[in-house]
Amino acid sequence: MPMDFNFIQELQQKKIAIERRVTMAPYTSFRIGGAAELIALPDTADKLRACILSAQQAKIPYRILGQASNVLIASSGYPGMIILLRSNWAKLNVEGTLLKADGGLTIKRLCDGAMQAELSGLERLYGIPGSVGGALHNNSGAFGTELSELLESAQVLIQGQERTLTRDQLQFGYRRSLLNDQNHVLLSAAFRLKPGQRHTIRRLMEETMERRKLKQPLEYPSAGSVFKRPEGHYASALIDQCGLKGRQIGGAQVSEKHAGFIINRSQASSDDVQALISHIQKEVYAETSVTLECEIESL
Repeated sequence: MPMDFNFIQELQQKKIAIERRVTMAPYTSFRIGGAAELIALPDTADKLRACILSAQQAKIPYRILGQASNVLIASSGYPGMIILLRSNWAKLNVEGTLLKADGGLTIKRLCDGAMQAELSGLERLYGIPGSVGGALHNNSGAFGTELSELLESAQVLIQGQERTLTRDQLQFGYRRSLLNDQNHVLLSAAFRLKPGQRHTIRRLMEETMERRKLKQPLEYPSAGSVFKRPEGHYASALIDQCGLKGRQIGGAQVSEKHAGFIINRSQASSDDVQALISHIQKEVYAETSVTLECEIESL
């Protein structure tokens, strides 16, 4: 698509890192994705605000991503701007039992930071592959713990204005929050934890990682659980019940270790994954009358 180079130059003049025609596959946990027309890496709220405003004024699509661990980017590419909040947005501070983290900080670094500060509560989230912003966006959780349960407050950019919101104001539900609205961007979050002993926290984190390795296909690229949990059921159990473990379309395969995962077995394209998702949904509905709703976001 033709791009407005004046708008790009204006962002560069604000010392915002901008790159053109960047292949997105290396930036995603699925290792799938063609070239984005632009990627931007702002490192302050003002620069982030400038990126969003410029994209809106130029009338080009934009998405804000962290570790891109819950998205499927089209192999044909993304016809707009990807705004990345990663190592450029990843500060961590400890104030007593309060852990303050930027939205681009990885969950691994969040958990490691809590352990070093001898603060307990995050151990069962260790190994979630996303960022703080992404995990709160989807209200991610694991092994009985959701990140939002530990949240005290968050700094959020709402239509260009910074505001402090409480956990209740963020309207968390199962795999959703107010942050699902692209007009609400998580800048940072403050988590209230409990004092603990470093060796105990480390042991629980190691146990959590071992459970993940046993149950999940971590040896292959994926976007985690593909489907939301249908009421009264587990998506992985339904997929397994329908004999779909190991089913493969192109390079995309239903994991033989965990049927809730689709893995990039061998140079899968986004079309391979989409076709496999549709096949699973049709087979499960035909066999059980249960509709599976996708959890991962397609761009």
